[in-house]
Amino acid sequence: MTKQEREALQLVTDILVEIRVLTSGKVREVPVLLIHELADAVHNIPALVANKDSHERDALLFLLHSELREGREVYRRAVAARQLYI
Repeated sequence: MTKQEREALQLVTDILVEIRVLTSGKVREVPVLLIHELADAVHNIPALVANKDSHERDALLFLLHSELREGREVYRRAVAARQLYI
């Protein structure tokens, strides 16, 4: 597994934990749109990592890089916005 793949899977983990925090009942208002944005940002990562040896490897690597970049940005915004909901 490459460093980028490990980072991508760690980001998926971080985002899943963030979604758990946002839905734990400890927030005043569940930010449904934020949760959707978090899930949408990284939902392709596991499949991209799992299929890295396919004949479309170059396209998959580009998508992985794109998902990782987008996911990091969405996660950063979500963590910053969390204080609005707690």
